[in-house]
Amino acid sequence: MDDDQHFITTARWVSACPITSLEQREPFLLEVDEDNQIAVIKVNEDYYAIRNSCPHTGGPLHMGDIEDFPTPCNEEGEEKPAIVCPWHAWTFFLHNGLQVDVPQEEGGEKIETFETKLKDGHIMVKVTTKKAVDF
Repeated sequence: MDDDQHFITTARWVSACPITSLEQREPFLLEVDEDNQIAVIKVNEDYYAIRNSCPHTGGPLHMGDIEDFPTPCNEEGEEKPAIVCPWHAWTFFLHNGLQVDVPQEEGGEKIETFETKLKDGHIMVKVTTKKAVDF
């Protein structure tokens, strides 16, 4: 008998909220199900979606502030929006989920990010689900 566990991954688009209900830099909590909470954020004309749990101690990222930080290796000084965890101030870029002040190669953490799109006046988030199956 084969005890190897395999996974099936599915993806679906979920409506987060009407575009008009999102305020600039004010995270909105999308509760897909009890195990899947996503923070949706509007910054200027861009929409971001991130896992709502800080990898440090599980802080609720949707309660954090949005601030701009210089991106690593950027000689032009361009800043990108990042979310600051309200519990211990761990900070993550919204566009890629990377920790702002600690590179991954030095042990920096990363939060999961989700693809977004606009459809019929709503912000849609692409949610993936991974289910274990035995063969």
